Amino acid sequence: MDSLERAAIILLGLGEDPAAKVLQYLEPKHVTKVGKAMKSVVGLSKEKIHEVVTEFCDLAEKQTSLGVDSENYIRNMLKKALGENRAAALIETILSGEDSGLDSLRWLDPKSVADILRNEHPQTIATVLTYLDTEQAANVIRYFHQPRKVDLLMRMSAMDSLKPEAISELSHIVEQQLQGFNPGQTSGKGGIKSVADIVNFLDVEVEAEVLDGIGEVDTELREKIVDNMFLFENLAGLESRDMQAVLKDVSNDVLMIALRGADDVTRDFIFTNMSKRAAELLKDDLESAGPVKISEVEEAQKSVIAVARKLADNGEISLGTKGSNQLI
Repeated sequence: MDSLERAAIILLGLGEDPAAKVLQYLEPKHVTKVGKAMKSVVGLSKEKIHEVVTEFCDLAEKQTSLGVDSENYIRNMLKKALGENRAAALIETILSGEDSGLDSLRWLDPKSVADILRNEHPQTIATVLTYLDTEQAANVIRYFHQPRKVDLLMRMSAMDSLKPEAISELSHIVEQQLQGFNPGQTSGKGGIKSVADIVNFLDVEVEAEVLDGIGEVDTELREKIVDNMFLFENLAGLESRDMQAVLKDVSNDVLMIALRGADDVTRDFIFTNMSKRAAELLKDDLESAGPVKISEVEEAQKSVIAVARKLADNGEISLGTKGSNQLI
């Protein structure tokens, strides 16, 4: 049973009002995930429910300092996680208790966000996209035509930081269009790495289009974006336990197609993180399988990368190189 299923059981046992208060503190994407998990949790035995509740109570009892000097705790935690500069704006947003129009966008579906932003200045749109979650930003970009996609990603690549007054003004503009939405926490930063993360979530065809479009304008920028993307070959740089976690959520059919385009190092690393029997069966399937279109291989590799990124977003794995704490 994974963490989402355990969380779903606890929330279902709390009752509607207490569960609603808990959900208020979650980000939009986590509310969605937990909600789906709550819907899918059925037919559990009393023993399993008791096991989950007991585990939760044991963990809760260990939180002896919960709520004590929480402001300093939050400040120190965010500074350690994000660094002094990146944490500054986020700390003020959280501790001030003020609603933010930019935060509110995260509760909307990507098409609605695109429709709201469509007539804004491209620089405004690019700035807003840096404040959305990577996956949501990628989905929003899908609703713009090709030249605008390229323009937005190039503008985001050139961003470094914004003055607080500029962020406040932008948030106020969004607030005027979004009365009545409950905000969630957010953080964002422009730059090449941010763009690379977004491009990673685009479909293969869309990814090729935007990268080619950027390359026509600025070849060096395209190369920098590609260098910062998490590619299928980067899986070989994961810790073994993280690679094993990814493989648990990838079907054998998808993995077999993805490996058709992998180099020997990546293949060997994946095989070593499977059981001996499973690795042998997969090798046999690869040898006996017929030809596959390159586009199918690329799509399968994208699917595996998407699994890795979702696990990383949930804090279950780290997309870093072996022996390094640096995330990519």
